[in-house]
Amino acid sequence: SSFGVLDFTSGGGREYLQTQFRNCEKYGMQLPDSASECVDGIAGDICQNGSRSALSPESIWSDFGQAIYKARDFFVHDVRGRFRGNNTWFRSRCILGAEQSSECLVIPHGSPGRYEHDDKKDPNYGHVVDDQEIGLILPRDIEPRTHKVTVGGGTGPARVMVGVIINGRQEIVDPFDVRHWNGRYQAKENNVWVNAEFGTMLYQLIDANGGPFRKPLPENEVSLPKPFHLVPASTVEGPAAVFVYIPEHSKDHYNLIKMVASFEFSVTSQVAVETNYKKQKNKDQYCAAIALKLNGKLSNTWNCGRAWTVNGGNNNNGAGLVWYSESPKAQPTQWIRTLVVGLSMARGQGQGALTVVAATACMDKHAMQTCSTIKIQDENSMSLEDRNTSVIAKAVLMEIISEMACQFRVYHRGYPQRLLVYRDGLSDGNFPAAASEIDAIRQAFYNLRSSSEASFQCVNAEECKGKGCKFCTPTITFISCQNDHGIKLVPKDDSQGVRGRGNRAPTNVHSGTVVDHTIVEGMQNLAVENDDEGSVSGAGPNLPLFARIETSSYDFLLTPQGGLKGTSKPVYYRVLLNENDIYDFSGGTRLDRDSLEALTYQLSFLYSTATKATRSVPVVHYSSSLANQAMGWLGHLVHSGKVTCERNEDGETEFLRVDSAGIQSKQLLPGFAPYDPNDPQDTRPAFRPCGLICAKAKKG
Repeated sequence: SSFGVLDFTSGGGREYLQTQFRNCEKYGMQLPDSASECVDGIAGDICQNGSRSALSPESIWSDFGQAIYKARDFFVHDVRGRFRGNNTWFRSRCILGAEQSSECLVIPHGSPGRYEHDDKKDPNYGHVVDDQEIGLILPRDIEPRTHKVTVGGGTGPARVMVGVIINGRQEIVDPFDVRHWNGRYQAKENNVWVNAEFGTMLYQLIDANGGPFRKPLPENEVSLPKPFHLVPASTVEGPAAVFVYIPEHSKDHYNLIKMVASFEFSVTSQVAVETNYKKQKNKDQYCAAIALKLNGKLSNTWNCGRAWTVNGGNNNNGAGLVWYSESPKAQPTQWIRTLVVGLSMARGQGQGALTVVAATACMDKHAMQTCSTIKIQDENSMSLEDRNTSVIAKAVLMEIISEMACQFRVYHRGYPQRLLVYRDGLSDGNFPAAASEIDAIRQAFYNLRSSSEASFQCVNAEECKGKGCKFCTPTITFISCQNDHGIKLVPKDDSQGVRGRGNRAPTNVHSGTVVDHTIVEGMQNLAVENDDEGSVSGAGPNLPLFARIETSSYDFLLTPQGGLKGTSKPVYYRVLLNENDIYDFSGGTRLDRDSLEALTYQLSFLYSTATKATRSVPVVHYSSSLANQAMGWLGHLVHSGKVTCERNEDGETEFLRVDSAGIQSKQLLPGFAPYDPNDPQDTRPAFRPCGLICAKAKKG
């Protein structure tokens, strides 16, 4: 809903911005009111012009911060009066409490119903500081009161309304139903935006039950209107993204920009290259591709975006994903809460090198909205037997799973009932050690439940022993995704395949080709096997089992991508544990071999910056990209003191983020998964705004 601009091309970004905004609107992305038709004015107000010749880490860091400050001044604080002059409000999102966010309209300083005193400015940079309070207008179903007004000597709550003229008729509409768009004032009529004329502001008095009474009063009949909800300005999102326009392609500059955006400011960034833009014959096509990427980056739990969905499930009349999107048999309107997590690692070179572990999890029912996190581990974080392996340290994995589960709880008001883990980078030799990762996952869920549920006690406590078991944690399916293998699938003859581009291109198998027999190993040959006992130790509670169907192997080779160039190479999925085909705790269907293969194939179409299926499932693709990016930042962050390491009481190494105020935190990417592992109750919506302080709305 808002954006910042950082231009390193000496003012060459205006043409690009005009084309970019036009394409964003064309594909349905929501831009701030009037953004598209006044790029020249906005560029002068919010654009931070960086030095074309001095793209150093320090200058990028400073200029990026200035771009954010300018954007917040323009949008959140309305210092130019653009929203006030158009009789509208800046539309954004805000945090109301520890686990609640909402759409909102911002009442900044300096207009009726705002404040009389001047904006408080930062003495060093001149921007409006974010520790002061601003007013909010919330949707009527969340909070009908927007102001406190004085009428006839009495003071009471009211909701601001807008009087408009539509086709000669006078109408009164909610403030969320007006906007200034393409140079015209518009209002919603029958849920459709139509051209209108602004009439006047009105105040609808609100009774004790939150309902209206008396007809709305014009603003000249009320006095001293003051915002009902006052919150720190830092709790309001802005900007949602920062456009960075650089003169030429440079991997070093790109990595620096991503590091600053993700690590320091926790804001989405979108880089465009001047040389690439200017050489395009069809500039709209170039900007449309960028709009697709930006839309994917905003497809998260905070911005509530979703690029597209996949249909073809085994429930809800074929809607949604196989197994993942299904409802309980006894409650067809509900969703079986299912968490899909992708884990990936990037390891430095040499003995004792640091390792970055990244995770991405799907938050919504359509597996498009995600949250991510990264952790750093070294040899001191691991047990002696796991050193020099590709195993994730138990403490590190427990923190990751805790963050993902807590974000899931914020989104769905409950922990997941089923868990599907795609683990990248686990070789055959490390399969026995995968049992320790599964144990860490169980322990993380057990700790979360025991700390957040006062009456929690595992029904299998004697065998569980506080470590987590299948009775008190989600049923787990754990899959190793192997890309480095020598297997290639080719059609028996050309008529059975698809020929790639070029006269001499090879013929590839069709997208979705799966092989699950003959050349794949059986699950019984692996170290981690399924437990199909009906009870624990013969005396414990009974386990609800699916009707057992003997499956010799769950492993499969899948080629989801279409072969455009060269010979397609499949991903080898090694299923190390599949409790979701055995235990029926959630009342859904079983995740048998066919369902698992179909689900993995469908997930491959949900990579938000590609309109075709990708080779890896998106959660693995995102995690791998994030881990490799973070590995590129790590040296600079450690040597500059922005990441420090300390030994905890168990002798393990912990890596902590040091922010600009010197405060240490385990959250290396605070905007991706803002969760405090020392306090499981301290959870906030994923992708919180830049520098956000979690504070409940203050009523005044």
